[in-house]
Amino acid sequence: MDNNVQKRLQEAIDSLCNGNKSEFCRRIGKDVSSLKDIIGEKRSAPGYGLLFAILSSDLGISPNWLMLGEGPMLSDKSPIPAGNDVHHNNVVIIGNLGDLKEVVAEAIRENR
Repeated sequence: MDNNVQKRLQEAIDSLCNGNKSEFCRRIGKDVSSLKDIIGEKRSAPGYGLLFAILSSDLGISPNWLMLGEGPMLSDKSPIPAGNDVHHNNVVIIGNLGDLKEVVAEAIRENR
């Protein structure tokens, strides 16, 4: 297992839980201390129990992406992450209606 697994794990926390490690751990059913040495300075390899918890959680993280860095972060059958926007096949699903104005403005800027 290469050390990029740790980088991808941090990316998932940032993307799916707005960088909130406690929220990520709540969603995978683990204590936040389980991430301390993995995404901290030690950069230890995650154990089977943590990987299983992540991949079987409602986050829908793709095993190929997490383990190998291949394909998209979310599997095709993944649920919508709570409180976040999901961009899939040029479709945007708004998880928080307060962000609608920002998403529309971004789409307009991209089409110019």
